[in-house]
Amino acid sequence: ETGIIVAGKGTDGHGYLLDDASLRASPKKWASAAVGLYRKWEADRMVAESNNGGEMVAATIETVDGAPPVKLIHASRNKQARAVPIAALYEQGRCHMVGFFAELESQLCTWEPGKGMPSPDRLDAAVWCLTELDISVQPLREGAVAHANQPVPSRFVRTPLTGGRWKRGERRGYR
Repeated sequence: ETGIIVAGKGTDGHGYLLDDASLRASPKKWASAAVGLYRKWEADRMVAESNNGGEMVAATIETVDGAPPVKLIHASRNKQARAVPIAALYEQGRCHMVGFFAELESQLCTWEPGKGMPSPDRLDAAVWCLTELDISVQPLREGAVAHANQPVPSRFVRTPLTGGRWKRGERRGYR
């Protein structure tokens, strides 16, 4: 599967996941889908991981008429380490999903690092997209309680990346 995600940064500084067009298809079809979303959302850049075939990804996208340049990003850390800051943003209520993305949410709820599960391409694409937007994690105030037992504004309360599992629709406080 090829992860194709659209995200944006709001005027409030929050990250917003806007679209998921991930698919299993030929290189021509996924490249066309990515360029189509770029145009539809009037994006200002397209990013791809360069480690495993990223240059091929960029070259394939360039074959589509009117394709934008692709910014290649080199992963120097594993998926879990890359996703921790994004998980923290969701926990802080600074990242949001605009719409319902069943397959992406399924990956967020079920993928566990180091368990030999298939690569979560949608999750990985979302992490790259939101990372590129440079939404900063807000540091805790001195003396602040990291895991207060109060309602959580986001859909997901704990993550496999920070010790728990994503919990769909749960509204309890952090544990």
